[in-house]
Amino acid sequence: YDFEMEKLWSCGLTDSVSFVSDIELHTKFSSHQTVPSCVTAIRLADSLSEQNRYLEAIQHYQMAIRQMKSAHNPTARDGGGQTEEERMKDNDIRLRLATCQYKMKHYKSAIETLEEIFKHPKGNCPVKATALCAALHHRFGRNRIAAKYYKDVVRQCPLAVEAINGLLQIGVKSSEILSLIPPDILTKHSWLSVWVEATEQMELCQFKGAVTLLQSLPEKSIESPELIAQLGHSQWMAGQLDDAGRSFHKACCLNPHIISHMDSYAHLLFIDGNTSELQKVATAMLQASEQHCESWVALAYLSYSLEKKTRALYFSQKACSLSDTNVEAIILKGFLLHKFKKPQEAVVQYREAVRFSPGHFYANEGLTVCLPFLYVVVHVSVCVCLCLFHLPYRTIFCLCLLILYIYTTFD
Repeated sequence: YDFEMEKLWSCGLTDSVSFVSDIELHTKFSSHQTVPSCVTAIRLADSLSEQNRYLEAIQHYQMAIRQMKSAHNPTARDGGGQTEEERMKDNDIRLRLATCQYKMKHYKSAIETLEEIFKHPKGNCPVKATALCAALHHRFGRNRIAAKYYKDVVRQCPLAVEAINGLLQIGVKSSEILSLIPPDILTKHSWLSVWVEATEQMELCQFKGAVTLLQSLPEKSIESPELIAQLGHSQWMAGQLDDAGRSFHKACCLNPHIISHMDSYAHLLFIDGNTSELQKVATAMLQASEQHCESWVALAYLSYSLEKKTRALYFSQKACSLSDTNVEAIILKGFLLHKFKKPQEAVVQYREAVRFSPGHFYANEGLTVCLPFLYVVVHVSVCVCLCLFHLPYRTIFCLCLLILYIYTTFD
């Protein structure tokens, strides 16, 4: 059976693997093979994972791990009876299991699975496992542990931008991050040091500084759609809306199916009332991927522009379900809840957006608009003061809203 399953898998016939493996696993075998091989369970789990059937995949990965454990020396402790090859295979299966658990948002179970991998320091721990472990600890606010794992990832893969982003979000300084990267890598990739410093400026809400740094990149680097989109996002956050629109449009021209920061572009197009361009962007994003929340944010803004408000709310919820940390998706949901006369629920969303991005003008603006409906003027004042601290040049609108509310109330 193992040879047949491996052949089906190597040919990419995942549907056949899941169908045949399921039958084999649930069929009573003859006396000489009463228990199916763990290879069958692994390949079934792999095929289910490929089909995004993560819950079933988890069950079969766990079955494979149990079978692998029973095959080892029962007197050995903590995997001591395993050879190096067996340990690497065991780690690989556990990593796949943890990935499925992460996809299903079983975060605590994913951490427990990964900890089994790190119990054996002599074995080679996959970089992907280290990166996933860092992201999970970061999610739970265990920043010191997360920083340790993120740094391990950067040491092994200096161009791992996810790990660099994670370190910057935790508060690690750009100079410390750059010290982890070999000088020859920084010389070869001249854009990297500027990008790290610009991203740090974004995390510190120094948006104009980020714009200046990104604009200082060489002409060849700035032709990258990803970097142009990041420049557009920095300009968007800095309130330079016309410049942001031009940068986003240029990124789309260079790569019509780009995803990065296109949720911000969709928000900008919605504010400008440019429905035709918004439709082009949303369509291209959905063609590129339906698994990124940015695509559903763009579609939600398009639906609202076309007066399909209920559908827009559904799409915003879909976006938040795909990523519960995407600020633009959270702001959009808050905006729509406010339009549906649910200010209390909208405030919850806007507060969450401010928690993730304290300097985001539209998150603070949403709070300023919604809180007076709940008669929480003091909280509005605090919100405006926070906005004044992060975005002094864009706060006058929020201040006007607050003064207008106080004036009409006392009048």
